[in-house]
Amino acid sequence: GIDPAKRSADDYISTLIAWRRETVNAICERIEKAHGRDWVSVVGSARKFSECMIYGRYVDDVLAGAGHFHDSVAFCRVHWNGKALSDEEFRRFVDAMAPEQVAIGMQSFIGTDVA
Repeated sequence: GIDPAKRSADDYISTLIAWRRETVNAICERIEKAHGRDWVSVVGSARKFSECMIYGRYVDDVLAGAGHFHDSVAFCRVHWNGKALSDEEFRRFVDAMAPEQVAIGMQSFIGTDVA
């Protein structure tokens, strides 16, 4: 339901994101109306998609940002790729969190044991 040829200058992908329920419901309804079937089968049939990009494009392109805002603050400290962290490296990673960071994200495939 949104022109895929139009590219966004924004990268909506992040680890800790707050979404509005009414916006998610509206996105699902728009997808169903545009494709004539339930949103799960539409999104599920896509080989590549990002729920963050779907939400962000809908907010910016359809809602013109109403009720939402862009923010560059990273509330989650992320270790996305690289080698697994040792216990000491993991502790240093946590200790280096900025005051506004309230969560950590560890990519599952790097093998860090967070237990």
